[in-house]
Amino acid sequence: MDSLTAPTRRSFLKTTALAATGLGLLYSDLLRVPAVAAEGKEVAGVKLDDLPLLGPYLLPTETPFESIRVAFRGTEEKTRGAAGVLSYGLKTAGEKEVAFNATDKHVLELKDLAADAEYQYVLQLGDYKSPVYRFRTSPKPGARAQKTKLGLFFDFHCHAPKEVEQNEKGAENFFKHYGYAMADIKKFAPDMLILGGDIVDEGIRREEYDTFFRIMRDVCANAIAVPIPGNHEWGTDKDLSIYADYWPMPQNGPEGDKNNTWSFAYGGIGWQMRKNGSGDWLKANIRDLKEKRGADTIVDVQHYQVYQWAEKSTDLGKKGVCDVFDAEGGVRLCLFGHRHIHQRSLPLLYEGNGKATTKEKSEYAPDTKGTIYMQSPSMWYQYTQPLENPLVACNGKPSFAGSYTGYGEMTITPEALVSETYVYDGSGKSRHDRIDQFKLLRSKG
Repeated sequence: MDSLTAPTRRSFLKTTALAATGLGLLYSDLLRVPAVAAEGKEVAGVKLDDLPLLGPYLLPTETPFESIRVAFRGTEEKTRGAAGVLSYGLKTAGEKEVAFNATDKHVLELKDLAADAEYQYVLQLGDYKSPVYRFRTSPKPGARAQKTKLGLFFDFHCHAPKEVEQNEKGAENFFKHYGYAMADIKKFAPDMLILGGDIVDEGIRREEYDTFFRIMRDVCANAIAVPIPGNHEWGTDKDLSIYADYWPMPQNGPEGDKNNTWSFAYGGIGWQMRKNGSGDWLKANIRDLKEKRGADTIVDVQHYQVYQWAEKSTDLGKKGVCDVFDAEGGVRLCLFGHRHIHQRSLPLLYEGNGKATTKEKSEYAPDTKGTIYMQSPSMWYQYTQPLENPLVACNGKPSFAGSYTGYGEMTITPEALVSETYVYDGSGKSRHDRIDQFKLLRSKG
């Protein structure tokens, strides 16, 4: 992120060549955050690499225990017109390879992988050779992963450098806030990245997606990206064709909405990623995740809030959805953003208007009934205040006054899901508070 982590172009190529042999890395944890950054322009303290490609970045499949997808695209004539090879393996990155021909963009699917295993991989595109990156496959359906770490990013609002140059409102603040927070997310080193909508500020602007993949290169090359669109994507990219071009998802959603509503299971956790997807599809999908894909716990993710808390009451934004969560035996956790705050409910059953099933605030037994509804803070800026309500377990207020930004870290083990939400002060320089932490215990079955 700073000048100390950005070697010269010559040293970058030398370091990359060493990393690509697999000899420069002794421990698997080192694969998570390559200590390599390319030279490039600096925007509000954040260095944007100038490599001739976007990616590689990891995408999910419906069978994450035996397959994964790797996406990338050239950005210059020499990479757009170049063929190449993606090499991968368990002990080194050179055990197997997939060759590809020249085209504008690539989505390679690696199949017949070992379940519950960490792989190394290297991308060679023309004369560019990447560092060694890594990914981890899921255990087989019905088995639980020993440890999965997730970064929760809602309302990221990635801006582009030219918007800073044009003094567009909020653009410079994005880079300032991002620059400080990413040091922390890299230390956390997630296995998956939950992107809960408003990933970019304007869905019609490809340069904002390009910027996202440049500043998030190391994270997205080592963590499976799990996205849904938000209103800042679909508001200008009306058919979400640009969004889908960067984020081609498993095609198992409802008819007419497959790129934007979908699901997959990983390590016993079923993930529902929804722009819409209610009614019959939602009921069928919850059953499918449990009965066919071996999920013991369901997490639902959408951009708009399901519950919106008012001072003394609750307004139910998605009545039919909450009914289904209850009737189908339970979505344990529902994540959403949009309002740029952090606030979490107690476990709720709908029953007409919301009913808390326990007063516990930090740990919930595996037989606890009801769904926890959690709004995530924004990485861009916070503009609404959380409100007190009897159904709210955490009102998300930091100990310091003024504005703040933030994101979440979740760690999943065979025993529990542990969620932590962190916030930064208005300048973004200091991660002051873990304003919320809670644990959802999983059944022993």
